[in-house]
Amino acid sequence: MDELKGMELSKEIRKYNSQVKILLITGYCKGDISHSIDFMEAKISDVIQKPVNLEKLGARILRLCSKKKP
Repeated sequence: MDELKGMELSKEIRKYNSQVKILLITGYCKGDISHSIDFMEAKISDVIQKPVNLEKLGARILRLCSKKKP
């Protein structure tokens, strides 16, 4: 099986479930606006940059879980 990158995987997930929340953990995002546009186009719910701070990760997960469905 080929390895999928996070952006590709999120696009595949969206084909089957448009409601699921996706939190992308990446070392790739360096504040470039083009990455932000890519994340929005892939309908990624939130992005957190490596190295991951566990408190921030927990807070983001709780925030995503508490958001109302559209």
